[in-house]
Amino acid sequence: LFYLAAERVRLDRALRRVPRRVAVTGTRGKSGVTRLVAAGLRASGAKVLAKTTGSKPVLILPDGSEQPFPRHGLPSILEQKKLIRLAARTGAKAIVAEMMSIREECLSAESCRIIRPEILILTNVRLDHLDLMGRTKQAIAACLASAFPRNGTVILPAEELFPVFSERA
Repeated sequence: LFYLAAERVRLDRALRRVPRRVAVTGTRGKSGVTRLVAAGLRASGAKVLAKTTGSKPVLILPDGSEQPFPRHGLPSILEQKKLIRLAARTGAKAIVAEMMSIREECLSAESCRIIRPEILILTNVRLDHLDLMGRTKQAIAACLASAFPRNGTVILPAEELFPVFSERA
């Protein structure tokens, strides 16, 4: 328990040092949106660190250059803690994090407990990962809604407005 409490304090400190946090979730298009948002923040003068996920995660540095994000073993949402700590250490004032979760409980933990974004961008709701997210668009939307941050802003396409999103908001 002591370790978990210390880990929470350590993450909270790092989060306070990175005031602008954007998370990107959805079925498809997350990496592209992550890159675009990071570029936009960079163009506005913000020192931003971004990370895309997938089979080869990529760290996008404040100057726009890219490098592989080290992954030891299987993908894990705990990678997001590394991103936040790295941003805090390097003085970045913003992060853009592509979320990697597809299970509801992991989406919620990744967004609401680790990244704690002020803005969540939801790219789309598609029939994918049916065995883990649900077999209908409504079920997948409900799964993705678990990532909605408390007191945050959610941005999504108008054509992707499912009733569960309004209920969750």
